[in-house]
Amino acid sequence: MIDLRVAHLLLSMATPAAAEGYDCLIGPWRVVELGTADAGIIEEIGIDRGDRIEDGQVIARMDSAIEQSTAALARQRANSTTSVELAQAQFEFESSNLDRARTLNERGVLPDQEISQAEAAFEISRLRVSEAREDKNAAELELKRAETILERLVLRSPLDGVVMDVQTSVGEYVAQTDTVATIAMIDPLRVEAFLPLDVLGRIQEGDEVAILPQEPVGGRFMATLDVIDEVIDARSGTIGVRLRLENPTQLTLAGLNCRMELSLSD
Repeated sequence: MIDLRVAHLLLSMATPAAAEGYDCLIGPWRVVELGTADAGIIEEIGIDRGDRIEDGQVIARMDSAIEQSTAALARQRANSTTSVELAQAQFEFESSNLDRARTLNERGVLPDQEISQAEAAFEISRLRVSEAREDKNAAELELKRAETILERLVLRSPLDGVVMDVQTSVGEYVAQTDTVATIAMIDPLRVEAFLPLDVLGRIQEGDEVAILPQEPVGGRFMATLDVIDEVIDARSGTIGVRLRLENPTQLTLAGLNCRMELSLSD
């Protein structure tokens, strides 16, 4: 393995030379095969091949009738305040009752035994208030769980891009290992090339490089050198590089062969 830093230092005093051309390939920056978190039946598909999509856009929905019913029940329980209000009302009653009992006891009207009973009733009512609040908190957590399960049945795009293919249809059963759709990020684009070893030390990440897509697309675009591999392919005597080509208005296409022009130092 060649030390790239040493090569760069040895050639740092080189003088500019004419641009040299190398073959390259333009591809999507990312390609994602979207699957489902849970197995089930596809209820709705909101995309088709060739559609432009945005990050977070709904791609498909799974059948969720049972999950919706579960969520509705959990929502009703979570929103209900009856148990807490009943427990609180009983607590306030027992609190007032205990105060009256203590006053009567101090006057010698009420025996100590009834004070003990009033205190026990008060403590039980206090614990029931805590229990009712804990039950409500548990119901709210159950609602969040039910809503999370529902959300898992909605497939959303993780990026801005274009639909390459839709591999399923409405009514079809899909497993967790199945691909529902394949999408590609085409802004930016990824440009890949394998360069001879004599470029080592003469290029660096961040360099601007001209990219010329094949005809009939043609044109000339500037890309940024994004990655220079640290491991050399000894078999072919080349080193891989990756460039980032901004493509906000889709002026060029992914999947094209291209030529890249490098202005190298001697």
